[in-house]
Amino acid sequence: MPPALPAYRAAFPKLTDGNHRQSSRYDPRYNCIGYAAGTKMWWQPTPLIGGKRYWPPGVPQQETVDAYVKAYEFKGYSECKDGSYEDGFEKVAIFALNGIPKHAALQADSDFWTSKLGKAEDIHHKLPDLEGNHYGHVVRFLKRPKPAPNAP
Repeated sequence: MPPALPAYRAAFPKLTDGNHRQSSRYDPRYNCIGYAAGTKMWWQPTPLIGGKRYWPPGVPQQETVDAYVKAYEFKGYSECKDGSYEDGFEKVAIFALNGIPKHAALQADSDFWTSKLGKAEDIHHKLPDLEGNHYGHVVRFLKRPKPAPNAP
């Protein structure tokens, strides 16, 4: 009998055994928004029932794409035209469903992106493979210079 598929595979039918890999175990302490911003904190603009959350100071506490862009600007990102790989930069893709931000992915290299799937695992994947009924589609890209090695 083949091993059972990870639970997240049901939400993302474009993911196959051959086009992604799991890169961490389940960890409910952080989400995709914080992960893409370079931290292992749960980033959310609205109150979180039964848990701790973080949202950058001075950023509107709204579930809007513009508020999420401002949150990433707080971490040194600026909007850019697309998700093409640029040496020396790290990029974030913001996904939205019906105009509501649902996910953020961090560019890993010229071919793959990395994502924290809610409270679940982190995975490496191609960007379009998470688009669909769960996260919607990529609506904005942002970039910032990669930190120098050994930078704080």
